[in-house]
Formats: sequence, C-alpha cells, structure tokens
Amino acid sequence: MVPENILLNILLDYAGDLRSWLSARCLNHHFLSEVRIETKKVLATSHGSYGIINYSRCGSCNETHDDLSVLNYHTNMCGHKSCIAYYCSKWRCKVDSLKCMLEHAEDTNKVILMERWSKENIFQIPRSAKRDINGVLISPLFTEGTVETRWVHKLDNRLCAYCEWMSGSESFYKCVDIKDLGFAGAVKTVTIFK
Repeated sequence: MVPENILLNILLDYAGDLRSWLSARCLNHHFLSEVRIETKKVLATSHGSYGIINYSRCGSCNETHDDLSVLNYHTNMCGHKSCIAYYCSKWRCKVDSLKCMLEHAEDTNKVILMERWSKENIFQIPRSAKRDINGVLISPLFTEGTVETRWVHKLDNRLCAYCEWMSGSESFYKCVDIKDLGFAGAVKTVTIFK
C-alpha cells in the first residue's frame, strides 16, 4: 500500500492538474486538510490583462502551453472593464488565477457568488423620477433591462446589482440594491480559499 503522503505528492505535484487537486480533496479528511494547507500556500501572483491578446504563456507559471484556459472577469464597479487571465492545466495556476480574481473583486467591493441570486436576468429597474418645469412626470419610474446576477457590489452594507438598459441607441447603467429588485433571500459567496 502506498503511504498517504506519497499519494498526495503524486496527485498534487506529479499529475498536478485540476482534476487531481479535486480528487485529492475528496479522498478523506486528512487529504482535505492537507490540500487546504497546500492551497493556502499558493500566492496570488498572476495578473490578468485588459486586452484580448491571445497569449501562449501561463500567467502564473510563465510556461508556454498550446491549450491555455481563460478566466474572464470584470474589474470595475459598472462591469465594463474586463480582465483576462490565462492559465495552464496545473491546479496551482488555476488557484492562482482564481485568487487574483477574488483579490480584484475585494479591491472593488465586488462579491463573487457561488450561485446566481436570481435565475432571471431581466428586471424592471427602478429609476429616478424626472419631471419637467411644470412638475409633469417625463420618465418612467421603472425601465426593463438586464441585471448581472453572478456577482454583487457591497455598497454601504447593501448588496447592489449592476443593471443596464437601453433608451433608443444609448446604453445606461447603475447599481441597484437587490432588495429594490424584489430579492429578499440570502446570497452564497465564494469562500473556497478562506
């Protein structure tokens, strides 16, 4: 029988891919705790790029690969600035990329969710009421638009969703408290590396 520490080293260091990392976590409680320790040792060193250049180098280990995976995420409050991280099949590189994404999210008060807070992404978005000089309402109080449901922003201890709508050929956006969109449940945040 192969000792557990050798089996763990084979899974994490020799095979070293994401599937081996996931397998090692599921073998038993000892393996799970050891994999958590190894995962916490991975530093967030890779940094995504803001361009759509197709790289052949892993952003974490800096090795050249033909089959890189891509992690695309938004880095600013309104979701318009995309960051792209390229990583290879090694579990450490995947974890490194995910940790960098989570650090970006934390820096911008964004909360990544384990599951969408709503299955629907079309909502009636509450708007500010605009009135003309005579006090007559000239804009609707709600406009139909799309709402991002995979992440929320933490603003003044409120969870707010990024909303976008069209008026003619112009695109508008704002963050709205998810309670104002009719959501009253709890959200499940990503805590895999904590």
